[in-house]
Amino acid sequence: MKNESKSQSAFFNVRVLIGLVVVLASIFVALRGFGAFLDALVQAKKTPEGATSQWIWQKPLPQGNPLAAVSFTDANIGTAVGEGGTILRTTDGGTHWTIQMSGYEGTGINLLGVSFTDANTGMAGGLNLGAGSAAVVRTTDGGNTWVTKYSNPAAWITGVSFSDANTGTVIGVDFNLGAALILRTTDGGDTWVSQTGPPAFYYGISFTDANNGTIVGSGGIILRTTDGGANWVQQSSGTTGDLLGVSFTDANNGTAVGADFNTGIAVIVRTTDGGATWVNQYNGSVAQFSAVSFTDTQTGTAVGSSGAIVRTTDGGNIWIEQTSGTSNLLQGVFFTDANNGTCVGLAGEIIRTTDGGNNWMFQSNGTTTDRMDSVSFTDPSTGTVVGSSGTILRTTDSGNTWISQVSGITDELLSVSFTDESHGHASGYSTILGTTDGGANWVIQHTHGFTGYFGISFADANNGTTVGQGPEALDGALILRTTDGGSTWAAQASGLEAGTILFGVSFTDTDTGTAVGENGTIIRTTNGGSTWASQTSGTTFNLNGVSFTDANHGVAVGGSLQTGDGIILLTTDGGNTWVNHTPPGTFTLRAVSFADANNGSAVSGGTIFRTTDGGNTWSAEQTRDAEGFWGVSFPDPDHGTAVGTFGAIMRRVTAKPTPTPTATASPSVTPTPTATPTASPSVTPTPTATPTASPSITPTPTATVTPTPPVTPTSTPIPTPTATPTVTATPISTPTPTATPSSTPSPTATPTASATPRTTPTPRPRPTPLPRPTPP
Repeated sequence: MKNESKSQSAFFNVRVLIGLVVVLASIFVALRGFGAFLDALVQAKKTPEGATSQWIWQKPLPQGNPLAAVSFTDANIGTAVGEGGTILRTTDGGTHWTIQMSGYEGTGINLLGVSFTDANTGMAGGLNLGAGSAAVVRTTDGGNTWVTKYSNPAAWITGVSFSDANTGTVIGVDFNLGAALILRTTDGGDTWVSQTGPPAFYYGISFTDANNGTIVGSGGIILRTTDGGANWVQQSSGTTGDLLGVSFTDANNGTAVGADFNTGIAVIVRTTDGGATWVNQYNGSVAQFSAVSFTDTQTGTAVGSSGAIVRTTDGGNIWIEQTSGTSNLLQGVFFTDANNGTCVGLAGEIIRTTDGGNNWMFQSNGTTTDRMDSVSFTDPSTGTVVGSSGTILRTTDSGNTWISQVSGITDELLSVSFTDESHGHASGYSTILGTTDGGANWVIQHTHGFTGYFGISFADANNGTTVGQGPEALDGALILRTTDGGSTWAAQASGLEAGTILFGVSFTDTDTGTAVGENGTIIRTTNGGSTWASQTSGTTFNLNGVSFTDANHGVAVGGSLQTGDGIILLTTDGGNTWVNHTPPGTFTLRAVSFADANNGSAVSGGTIFRTTDGGNTWSAEQTRDAEGFWGVSFPDPDHGTAVGTFGAIMRRVTAKPTPTPTATASPSVTPTPTATPTASPSVTPTPTATPTASPSITPTPTATVTPTPPVTPTSTPIPTPTATPTVTATPISTPTPTATPSSTPSPTATPTASATPRTTPTPRPRPTPLPRPTPP
């Protein structure tokens, strides 16, 4: 089973994890030194190198990574940032969004805060949650180029606020010192001065001018400065809940929002005297507010869990719920005036209002927390994707449009196999489906409770095999076979005595096939499954996928659940010998597809590994996807599609990627927000020179902590240093971070695509990596 985290508890768990990291960092440093502490952190992904990615987003649009923060300088010009170094830009109020290059794509850096002071000048900052590294990037040309202004391999940046083009503050944590981090610049990030604050994890920051600023964070902490951070004074917030976002409109009037996980109720506190006193304003049912934005002393909006949006026009005495059209966590919000505002969310949602929130319209299209698990193309134009909740999507135009088909089930579909444009089969939990008309009609062909049919492969319209685990197994592993197009299925003996989960299967003709599974299991048949013989893989890693192009040439992929290390095995003699051809630093691989004996691709997280010599050598292609892929299909060497988390569908093009379309605004549906929080980071946009909202963050968690080892260098180079900003210790010493200008490729244009009214998605927690354990 593909484990799914519990959204309500996962957010709380990451809070606990963050707190422990902050507390234990100082102990680690004191007892064993900085080097030992870094060794204890999960290794970062290696910096991508080489050519620009050849993968473009097809679904969702304009992209599918979680968005954490947004900042507008007027009703038209704005920037949103998020996971995977994502930066999006609009100059027409969000009708079109352009994907820009931060220079940190594929490095594990998630941008959590952004602050623009004019149409051209802005800063964004973030962190690599696993590796404990941080970066701050700056643009002076509206995002056409972004240059690194701060880089620290032992820190996190969680919030950014600039009051003018040169003057601003970033917050986070410094693992080298085991202390909270406050850095101040007055020269646009060329130099940074370290400032002192009490121990806590800081989430949000808001400056209204060069002198007056407020920081909020864990445990209800609020810090205030009236001298540009030379002195930070702790204030009493009246809450012990975590404060995640803050927005001041002038030196006196401000609002902070967050969540109290002891009570399960969100927090809103308000001051009208510069923080001398804070008053609680919320006793509703929302579980968490992630971000807040005020445009004047009376008018403000807060967003949070389960798509919650609340609005006040009387300084917070009354908060009125509004309809967002999503049930996912909203993480950032920014209003430029009382009417025009934008919020961003967990699944890459971009939602816009021009009437103060009476109506919210989706500018993103196809966002979902569902996972796409498998994909099968029979030619470059015709393909089918399956995934969570019985989802089936079909394209006949190379993925330019995807049409939803009726599966008739709600269980997750894990694998799909088409032999031509009409005949296909899909399998998953407890069910096998078949179609003979390209998916216009899907028929349930076989069901059995407590069973997972994890892989399926058909050699022609009639002969197919599915593998997995369940009570139908005749011995240690489950194999079912059909010779009549799925009308009947018969169990076959795997030849395995010990209980073994099989994850993948590949047949090249009616007789010859290979199945792979946990603990390095590989079994082979040359008689249509009448008998299966074990082969020696040379590994104990789980093998998650296999692809053969003829009886002799095949590749199996997988990895270790314990270490996260990936593996690629190659055979040219039908599996008599398997040879390890894994590139150094490869993370666990989930699926593989070969178009012919030489050309194939395997997916690992947001990276896709490609070979043109039969698997002897592999090169990494960066895709800009931050959440990870679960399936891949190449019908020929030049055309491929990968699918994954948060409904991701990406297409490989042979030339430079064409502009990525984004949907125009469409009215949202009207769900009622629930009180259940959804796990993920949240950041509120930072203020501009005019009073605005500030960022606050909550790093995106998964309920199950999984290792994130380095991956092989991929396409986007990490910025190389050109200067080293000076850090002045005041009063504590802090390491001198390295300023590292980022690469500056041209942004990807985003033309308009028509949007349809948004339906309310079913919230689904984020998946954990393979392998799939025994089904219930």
